[in-house]
Amino acid sequence: MKYLRNAAALLLCAILTSCSAQPPQVVTTEETTDSVTEPVTEPTPADLKIGENGESRYVILYSESETYGRTTAFRFYRQLRERLKLNLDLVSDKDSPTPAADACEIVIGRADRDECSAIRKTLSEGQFAIAVRGNSLYLIGRDEEGTGNAVNWFFEHYAGTETGNLTVPGDLDFHSGKEVTPVLEWEKSKIFLTNGGYARMIMLKNGNLMMAYSSGNNIHVRTSETQGKTWSNPVTVTKPEKTPTGETLNVANANVFEAEDGTLFASYRAHSPSNTKKQFYTSIRVQLSHDGGKTWEERMIIAEYTQKGSAFSGFWEPYMMTLPDGRTAVYYANDCVGTGDYPFVPSQKVQHIMMHIFDTQTGTFGEPIIASNGTEHQSRDGMPIVCRLSDGGCVMVIEANNEKDYVFVIQMLFSEDGIHWSKPVTVYRPTVSGYYCGAPFVTLLPDGRLAVSCQATQYSGTTTGTTNTRNSVMNVLISKEAVTMANCSGISTESFEKVNPNPIVPGNEGYSVWPGMCVSGDYLLCYADVGYNTATGTTSSGIYLRRALLTSIKEN
Repeated sequence: MKYLRNAAALLLCAILTSCSAQPPQVVTTEETTDSVTEPVTEPTPADLKIGENGESRYVILYSESETYGRTTAFRFYRQLRERLKLNLDLVSDKDSPTPAADACEIVIGRADRDECSAIRKTLSEGQFAIAVRGNSLYLIGRDEEGTGNAVNWFFEHYAGTETGNLTVPGDLDFHSGKEVTPVLEWEKSKIFLTNGGYARMIMLKNGNLMMAYSSGNNIHVRTSETQGKTWSNPVTVTKPEKTPTGETLNVANANVFEAEDGTLFASYRAHSPSNTKKQFYTSIRVQLSHDGGKTWEERMIIAEYTQKGSAFSGFWEPYMMTLPDGRTAVYYANDCVGTGDYPFVPSQKVQHIMMHIFDTQTGTFGEPIIASNGTEHQSRDGMPIVCRLSDGGCVMVIEANNEKDYVFVIQMLFSEDGIHWSKPVTVYRPTVSGYYCGAPFVTLLPDGRLAVSCQATQYSGTTTGTTNTRNSVMNVLISKEAVTMANCSGISTESFEKVNPNPIVPGNEGYSVWPGMCVSGDYLLCYADVGYNTATGTTSSGIYLRRALLTSIKEN
């Protein structure tokens, strides 16, 4: 062994001596101009022929453990079939745990493949990637919403319309974080506001924020001087009351509004505590403050009704606005079946949006007016939110159920005076039938565009888990251009672009519901009730806020 080591050392020394014996050569530009060697380039990988003349050797692979992944994979399968007449098999990673060396797969979501994990590690919240690895195509999101967006992006940019044929570049390696400008960028952290539920927030004339919400069967308000980062101690607006039948009155759906003269209105719905009694009482109420919310006067009843039986129907979700003529109006949903002069609905299959106008001379609200007629629309027009447009007109968003393939969709109406409204048009619906979106909100951005939010089950980022339910989470959309009375007749689902990711995604078995928005200085504030489903029920975590700088909104 010693001999071998010595021999090796002598050989290495000889080689080094030989190399060092060669004098260094000075190469001039003139001498090498004609002898430059072109860099060696790797050959471009062959394109993947997903489909050719209606035939395909590919399968669509999804994760057996990811409910949403299965749904997204099926949507991918259905679009191939309907748009390109290509029929591919759907296979789970449970049935195909180990791919063959020459496997041809279209992998959707978190399937059990090494490349899935490797790709996901490169993605941040809301991002997605579409990449070719070997013979397989991967459509991967960091979260469920990202995977859904990967499928949408693929069909928009890479899937043509040639029947029976689909070819993907062999070097495809698309990363949305590098290629896609977000519509809106959220601050990293959520802000805890308070325990409670169903908040509504406004910016006061003095520049502070005020939030109304329900907690402990009372309505409370808080204020913020820091654009939502910190909040004052709560002021209680309501006092405990009884229904006409002696039950404890249940209050919720709080809303706060500031009139032109600085008067604050806190409106809410108040009704029987359950639907198990022989009579059900329902009402919309309001209380006023003339000292900036420090104290609140005795309540006024805008509308009320006591109905026989245990039907859980009545008046819901009041919201207030300044009309173009300067008067104050309150809007609310009505699915109350009754008799008398009030415009009740014929059955709970439909729902009206009602309004009343405040009379400053008498200090009372006027007679009920139907703003949106659910009977005419054959819809449960519900949860109205209204705001003014940049040109002085009015916009209203509602949830509606008159599209047969969807549980609920988000619709929009317009009005010159806030009293007479256009027919509703759908501005947001799930991309797959059977999903739900509701509880809308709308607010005006400084540049005249509209921000719309809702709660939706598609792209929720949650799983069915122990409760076997699909949880709703807050979604946000931004109109692609300013919306005015001059162009509102052309508004449709194509007029809005969804913000990815969702602002408040609580994670597995979580929800963020009853969302709302407010513009405060340079920020768009988005807030929602957050909680989790458990094996025994639902646990609320409180109301959370997430902000985005308005300067981060993408220009279209």
